[in-house]
Order: sequence, then structure tokens, then C-alpha cells
Amino acid sequence: MDLFTLNPATGKVEIKQRRYFDINGWATRDIDYFHSGVVPFPHYHNWLNQIKDPFHFPAVFE
Repeated sequence: MDLFTLNPATGKVEIKQRRYFDINGWATRDIDYFHSGVVPFPHYHNWLNQIKDPFHFPAVFE
């Protein structure tokens, strides 16, 4: 599922976050493309048992 919003840095509507789900409909991973804070983008968070991991990991796209 994709979440779109206005990116204040560019003034354009862009994808802010992409969320992936398992076959039961539970979130498994979020990829954040931008938000407030000083972290590298894009990055991802894993979910386990409906709890989002607070740590972020650099997203690598091949």
C-alpha cells in the first residue's frame, strides 16, 4: 500500500511510504521515502507481530 503526500522539499505530491503485508494482512515492512528527522532516505522498518521496529535500515534497490 502506498501513502502519498506533499513533499515540502520539492512542493510535489510524492510517495511518502510503501507498506508490505503478509498473507494474513499484517504489516511486514515499511519503506520510508521522506519524513521529518535526520536519517538517510529511503530506509525501511520491519514489523513483527504488529509491532514496528523503531530502528531503520538503509533501503537497497537492485
